[in-house]
Order: sequence, then structure tokens, then C-alpha cells
Amino acid sequence: MLHNITYAVTTDNKSLWQTANTLYAHKQYDSAAVYYEKLLSGGVNNADIHYNLGNTYYRLNKVGGAILHYEKALHLDPHSKQVSDNLALAKGRVLNPLPEFPPIFFIRWWNGLVQSLSPDVWAWLSLLAFCAVLTVIYFARVRKEQFSHSGRWLSVSVVTLLVCGCMAFFTYDARQHSGKAVVMQAGISFFEGPQSNSKVLGTLPEGTVVQINQEEGNYYNVKLPNGREGWIAAQDLSKV
Repeated sequence: MLHNITYAVTTDNKSLWQTANTLYAHKQYDSAAVYYEKLLSGGVNNADIHYNLGNTYYRLNKVGGAILHYEKALHLDPHSKQVSDNLALAKGRVLNPLPEFPPIFFIRWWNGLVQSLSPDVWAWLSLLAFCAVLTVIYFARVRKEQFSHSGRWLSVSVVTLLVCGCMAFFTYDARQHSGKAVVMQAGISFFEGPQSNSKVLGTLPEGTVVQINQEEGNYYNVKLPNGREGWIAAQDLSKV
């Protein structure tokens, strides 16, 4: 279950990548984490590195770090069963986890639609729809006699173009900003307002995944897995 991916990420970073994987294979997890983090800090950002780093932090029993990087890997590769299985395994290590309430059916349907195709695919479909619009306009103007119902076909083509264009934007935005964050240490405070002297509503376990609603000063307004909303200091969270 926790076998790392070992093929090279890129030629330029082959040395760091192989060193990190070798250290992991020899159970030198602290050192392996350093090299995986170097890859990320150097601008390399893909699901394989986050997956391997999640495995490394899991081995080090750093639940927050493991869940953070599994979430990042899943955000970049939403259909990876390997990542989702390990994420579930890591969440099983969260002490006193909050109960999770699944989102309503419409949100689940929308999330599934957004994750069904990549932004590139929607962009290509938008281009094809745009070509279809131009083709319909051409036949409607040049071959009006042979091309009946041109208005109907033009309407269908334009609507298809708008839908594909909107989905390209939504999927790209979703890939860029997941809106999620992970609690990185145990026992952090969950406040009623965005100030340190606000009423404390409770404490959260390490590894809790929250949904960020808004930012105010050094605090985030978040939604917990159980549906409650409140404020958490930004320093206590790491964004997915």
C-alpha cells in the first residue's frame, strides 16, 4: 500500500528524485522527506512527488503532513485509486476525528462533473465547438439553399461553445485552488471570530481537513467536516 513511485519525474531533477527514493527504500524517512521537499521547493509540483512524500510522512507518523500531501496528490490526480486509498489509511490515524457529513447530492454531482475531464480536454472541446460555430455560419451564408435549419444548428453550436468554455474555466480554477487546508498539529483552537481573544469553540485534531470560506487578517473562516463553521489561525493550517 505504501510503495513509492520510483520512475524519474524529470531529467533535470533525476538525481534528487532517485536519492529521495533510495533513502525511502532504506527506511531513512527523515532524510527522504528532506529531498522530496527540495524537489517541491525547486518548483516541481506533481502528484507523484506529493504521493511519495505523503508515504514518507505516514512512515514518520506525521499524520498532518501525510494527509496534506495525499490531498495535494489527489487534487492533481483526482482519479488515482492508489492515492485515495492511502489518504483513507492516513485519515484512519487521526486521533478523535470529527464526524464527516457528506455534501448534498448537487454538490457531489458538480464535483464529479468538474473532475470528470481535465481543463485541457474542455479547452479542446471548446475549440471544436468554436470551429462548429464558424462552419455553421459559413454554410448559412454561402450555401443557404442547401443548408436548412441553420438558425437551429447555430444555436446548438453556440450553446455547446459556452458550456465547454465555462467548464474549461471552472475545471482550471478548481485545479488551481482546491479551497481545502489541513490542520498540521494537534489541539489547535477553533474560534468564534477572527481574533485570538474570541470565544474558543473547541480544539481540532491533527490531520483534520477543512474547507476555507474566507480570509481575514491572520485567520481563516473554515467549514469543518461536521458542517460547523468558525475561525482558525492561518499559521495552524497548510493549504492544499
